[in-house]
Amino acid sequence: MQIGKHFLDAFFNPSSIAVVGASQNSFSLNFNLFGNQARLGYQGDMYPVNPNASEVFGIKAYRSRGISR
Repeated sequence: MQIGKHFLDAFFNPSSIAVVGASQNSFSLNFNLFGNQARLGYQGDMYPVNPNASEVFGIKAYRSRGISR
């Protein structure tokens, strides 16, 4: 018997994440939030959003939350 997906599956297992304010500053909460995902091998697409950085943890950073593919 197969059970359908729970409505919270997309929240707990997202296919991509964007972190607004992702930073290389080790005193920043978002440094740990984004960095942990990167270091632990998150398999989805990651979008760090920071207007003052070209990349965060080696991943291209975006200047605003208006990300286009």
